[in-house]
Amino acid sequence: MVRDWLEQQDWIKKAPAPELPEDILRQTMGKYREALRLLT
Repeated sequence: MVRDWLEQQDWIKKAPAPELPEDILRQTMGKYREALRLLT
């Protein structure tokens, strides 16, 4: 999710990285929470 979003940005892949939008952060956190739930 984060990687896909970053690939769509006009960014030369050097610091500093663009700030992630809240919706991308929320979606990514949701995926990790789901993975944790399935693994535990």
